[in-house]
Amino acid sequence: MKHVIYLAGPLFTNSEQWERTKQAKLLRENGFEVYNPLEFNEIDKKRTLASEKSIFNNDIQAMEKCDFAIVNLDGLDSGTLVELGWFYANRKKVYVIWSDFRSERINNLFVLGACNWKLYRNLEEILEEMQNENIGE
Repeated sequence: MKHVIYLAGPLFTNSEQWERTKQAKLLRENGFEVYNPLEFNEIDKKRTLASEKSIFNNDIQAMEKCDFAIVNLDGLDSGTLVELGWFYANRKKVYVIWSDFRSERINNLFVLGACNWKLYRNLEEILEEMQNENIGE
């Protein structure tokens, strides 16, 4: 049975969208089912309340169904931090990417605690850890 991963992270700039797409592809190549909000939500440039509620509800449903999450905290996007808190509160396993080379760790103990005090520099490190934990196919 494939594990379902929720892929969280900022997705507003071209580089962020490219990164989320690349990460989803790599995870699928490694045998995981991936919910990438970028792929499953309609982009509505008008940002109507109905579209925003739909995106929120779609993401919550996906978070409930997933086995665990991979969360990219680069830039400390507020929406991504809310997703991290949701996963922590619901006791779902989270792997957190923090690739900012200027700092070895996040300078907020509450956020760091929600990360279970463990940060990874990239998705490849997470895949290696998951292999060590026998997670995957």
